[in-house]
Amino acid sequence: MTISVDELATKAMSLSGEARALLAEKLVESLDQESVRGIWLTEAKRRRDEVRNGQVKPILVLTLWKVSASCLMTNDIFIPPRGTC
Repeated sequence: MTISVDELATKAMSLSGEARALLAEKLVESLDQESVRGIWLTEAKRRRDEVRNGQVKPILVLTLWKVSASCLMTNDIFIPPRGTC
């Protein structure tokens, strides 16, 4: 009996949070390091290309830290100030 990824995901989502976390941990551990490296390299290139073609505008990490800290201290939802993104 074979089960599709979508069916498996649906069943997994019905597990408790603790069981889903354990399952996620086991799945991540099952990946070989070369696969993980390739996945992250692909993602890094995609993000680089988004910046280069103007789809996204990078912000300074210091700006991110300041805005995040401010929002955390006031318990607000993180919404970057206009002009930072």
